[in-house]
Amino acid sequence: MNKEYIWQSNLGPYIKDFIALKKSNGFSYETEKYYLIQFDKLCMSNDEFNKEGISKELSDKWSIQSQTEGKTYRSKRVCATRQLGLYLLSIGKEAYIPHFKGSLDKTITYIPTFKELQSLFKYIDKYIPGNNNRISLQLAIIYPIIFRLMFCCGLRLSETTKIKCDLIDLNKGTLTILKSKGLKERMIPIAQDVCELCKIYNKKISKLVPQRIYFFPGKDKDVAIANPTVQKKFHKFWLQAFPYWNNKFPTCHSLRHLFVIHRIELWISEGENVENLMPYISKYLGHKSIENTYYYYHNLESIAPILRKKDVLFVKMIPEVMKYEK
Repeated sequence: MNKEYIWQSNLGPYIKDFIALKKSNGFSYETEKYYLIQFDKLCMSNDEFNKEGISKELSDKWSIQSQTEGKTYRSKRVCATRQLGLYLLSIGKEAYIPHFKGSLDKTITYIPTFKELQSLFKYIDKYIPGNNNRISLQLAIIYPIIFRLMFCCGLRLSETTKIKCDLIDLNKGTLTILKSKGLKERMIPIAQDVCELCKIYNKKISKLVPQRIYFFPGKDKDVAIANPTVQKKFHKFWLQAFPYWNNKFPTCHSLRHLFVIHRIELWISEGENVENLMPYISKYLGHKSIENTYYYYHNLESIAPILRKKDVLFVKMIPEVMKYEK
């Protein structure tokens, strides 16, 4: 079993207590913990930052967006330290609370074409770990399945990484999603061919990580694989498949978008009434309302010409249909 991270800075004990408090209130807080570990390391990098509080200088340093991260990622980690700051104030410590507005600029998600997706999976499938330790071998088994499951079932990244073994029934071909966005729950079917791939994966990973809790385990067998780990690897795989890429980069969430596109294209090719079927796919995706699903249907450059030609619903769409879904 891997050792728990040892908090090193003067803020470390308070960060540890803060995370424990969040978890006791029912929050997973694994992704936020990852951000706060990086924050702890930043505190240790400078004596001026290593205090029992959060100064404006430390907050400003942490809030700088690096060249390798997007605005949404930066906003999420700033939000994590903002919540930490509020906690510190509540226990009588000093903390600067930044004025937080999140990501103001919203851009259209890049949706890969099926040809690009095929090229991507060639690199994912031939991934060879750098060494033969358990974690490296484990990840080599996980990557080809976790990205396929996201695409084939239209799952969010957080939903996929948090799948527990007792909530996926590979014999019945069903997956139960608990405490998803908006604390909604739903059961979704898994296609037979995807189910067969999951069965093969399950046999391999069970030998490597016996009695695991999560379908896709992390370094600790009792903890799920971290979202940032999966997202960063997706980005690396994309760069391997397209080393001279100069467009907007897709993300794991692009696979969910592509799932919706694929389903709508099939309906159109089969002559189905897309408008009548949208409530079903909305429920499948776990959306709060059908308007959220329409966002996936809107402004999709890769299929816009096909939709305009074949489906009257596309031309009836109101441009300002909905904001976006993270």
